[in-house]
Amino acid sequence: MVSDRQTRQAVIGVDVGGTKMAGAVVDEEGNILYRNTIASHGNQKPFNRLVSLIKDLAEWIKHTNGDVVAIGVGLGVPGVVHNDGDTVSVCPGLGWEQLAIRRLVQKQVGLPVWLDNDLNVITLGEIWRGSLKNVDHGICVAIGTGLGAGIEIKGEIYRGANGASGEIGLWALLGSQEGQKSSAGDLESYVAGPGILRRAIDCGFTCGDSTYLTAEDVFEAAVHGDETARRIVQETTTILGRAIANMALLLDVQKIVFTGGVSQVGEELLVPVRNMVNELVPFAPEIVPSTLGLDAGILGAVYGFLKSYQGITNINRGGVV
Repeated sequence: MVSDRQTRQAVIGVDVGGTKMAGAVVDEEGNILYRNTIASHGNQKPFNRLVSLIKDLAEWIKHTNGDVVAIGVGLGVPGVVHNDGDTVSVCPGLGWEQLAIRRLVQKQVGLPVWLDNDLNVITLGEIWRGSLKNVDHGICVAIGTGLGAGIEIKGEIYRGANGASGEIGLWALLGSQEGQKSSAGDLESYVAGPGILRRAIDCGFTCGDSTYLTAEDVFEAAVHGDETARRIVQETTTILGRAIANMALLLDVQKIVFTGGVSQVGEELLVPVRNMVNELVPFAPEIVPSTLGLDAGILGAVYGFLKSYQGITNINRGGVV
């Protein structure tokens, strides 16, 4: 029989995306014990695939001979989560609308479930284990296929009246023209991955097989002197820099963390944005890359669950106390 001292409590954390679902079993100190990733779409509906992933992670726990005990599930989903913490108001990438995901998952897996928007969850991960650790006022900006932000005020996530804070991809840009933007919104259509690539191709950018081109290829070509790529990168970083400066002026935060696929180009993106923010903002925040990368969503889902179900007195932002 395993003693209590030998048994570790763990939370199943899942970062639910429009393309893939990344899950892991994580102990209360933030150590990832086991992970699995599946496609969000396939021969089952996304909800059923999510339940299957959670059950796979729970099955791994069963085979630890009692060394690990699951105490719950934390989820981050790419949509608007109502402030009741139960209902996904809208999540077009997965076809969820006004759906009580938390209760439905809880019924299927037999464990308590915590739920929030994916950007809020990523921000929680950065607060717990990443670049926002020991920061009371911060922003986490994710630039990938889409664009969004998580906002931390006084150590807590700011969700807004409808749970829809941080939808910066929908910001309007003066001078944008109809037909040049996606349905997602002006800012996203310019600085998220698909928008960067589309604008580059429209301007004649080519590099190998265009079928497999990415926004990252545009940045790389710019570094190597491609004039079209350099022009697109300059335009992108200028627009993004102004947007980030406006966020900093509005919220007066200490630090802004960049995450997501496009942010992985590194200093080619961060340096011009940082320079513009320093120029425009009297009390400029520090601008840094994520230290957690793709694990931020998983760890944030776990941290959100621990805060909600165990009480904040049992943990601090450095781990369990």
